[in-house]
Amino acid sequence: MLPEQVLKLATPFVEAFDREHIIEVEFRNIWRKAAEKGVLGGRVPMSGTTLHVLGRDTVELLEMRTRFIWEQLKQAVAAADADWYDGLAADLVKQVEIWNTPVINRAKREIGQAARGETIAYNSVFDSPLANMIAKLNAEIALFAANHKVTMKKRKEAFMQNITYNLNGPNPRVNINSTDLSINISNSEKIFAELRKAIESGIKDTELRAELLTKATDAERAVGTGDFLKKYSELIAHGANHMTVFGPFVPALTQLLPQ
Repeated sequence: MLPEQVLKLATPFVEAFDREHIIEVEFRNIWRKAAEKGVLGGRVPMSGTTLHVLGRDTVELLEMRTRFIWEQLKQAVAAADADWYDGLAADLVKQVEIWNTPVINRAKREIGQAARGETIAYNSVFDSPLANMIAKLNAEIALFAANHKVTMKKRKEAFMQNITYNLNGPNPRVNINSTDLSINISNSEKIFAELRKAIESGIKDTELRAELLTKATDAERAVGTGDFLKKYSELIAHGANHMTVFGPFVPALTQLLPQ
């Protein structure tokens, strides 16, 4: 199952896309365009040329929407700093399918009505092109997941080279970047104090720096409560593009997550 934060980040974009591209309106425009190719009255009967236009434009609409969904999922995985896991590719494919199925089923009804039961025509203008598009996308998702696995492995290896852990006793400590910034994880104030210093010195964008400092404060206030996971995820998501700043603190921050 995809991490909750990935879905939270991607879902609003998909919903916004569907508000801007109302599917009933899009299909109506496609039918109108097909009708202009020579069929008065729009729906039936349809010539081969008109059916081809209808099928082509419908598949293009589905591909545009599918590509948008996939792009948002990719960005959400990166923004949430989601780790690789064995079923990541399958879960990404499944989520695209979940968001796509109602629209694809509607398209199948539309094209099926136009084809009037002509299976060969239906397959050639719609079913086969759609299947090819989905197969290509699924291959891209598999490649993305494989690359993500390598990326996360390298990042963890880099972190391990720069972070020294001394986790002994009831109040274990974490040394960041092998310096004297030893942090007792029972004292979250020290963790967030050092994190704020890193944000202030490492983030040049004034607006982003202020936003990250606010997120850090919100997360600190939520330590020990059921809201900490949400605030931690928001902080990491906003800092995902600046892991050189945030990376050294991730192990210490994750120690504060509820068990």
